[in-house]
Amino acid sequence: MATLPADEITVELGIPVTTVPRTVFDLAATGPPEQVESALRQSEYLRLHDRLSLHDLLERYPGRRGARAIRTALARRSERPGRTRSPLEERFLPFLDGHRLPRPQLNAWIQLPEGMVQVDCLWPETMNVVELDGWEGHGTRAAFDGDRSRDRALRVAGYDVTRITWSQLDDEPSVLAKDLRSLLSRPSSNPRNHT
Repeated sequence: MATLPADEITVELGIPVTTVPRTVFDLAATGPPEQVESALRQSEYLRLHDRLSLHDLLERYPGRRGARAIRTALARRSERPGRTRSPLEERFLPFLDGHRLPRPQLNAWIQLPEGMVQVDCLWPETMNVVELDGWEGHGTRAAFDGDRSRDRALRVAGYDVTRITWSQLDDEPSVLAKDLRSLLSRPSSNPRNHT
């Protein structure tokens, strides 16, 4: 068994394991491109960062098996306008396209009096925000409470906030599309949006 450099190993619960970038790099050597892109999305979504990045590993192992797949996946992520951060966001875009609804700005930043907040989907013309709630990112009490506080601050600033779950997208797509069409067709009532 080959010995890995110390910066490619970490310890979790007393067990030495490869770092997230090294694990994704290893996956790229054997996994299909979709799986590599999914692993990149998940590590970004879960904010699993390391001092050693995938770019560092590409410099260290330029010809290693999987390097081309990593380069391709990273290039696709940087080319894609409004990058998605979760599988639910990835699923939402084809839903919008299939129902001929306009695409939003993804993971957009909004300036509020309390500071900047990032929202999953923003239609600035109508001041509509959609938050896509997967259990992974919103399944704790702190996340639940934080989401409600942020929704309230957005509403005070004049934004309409709609929360959509995976099951709503799966179980009631027609109703959801109809509701979104109605919300997105309303002109913004906020005078700050009319400059």
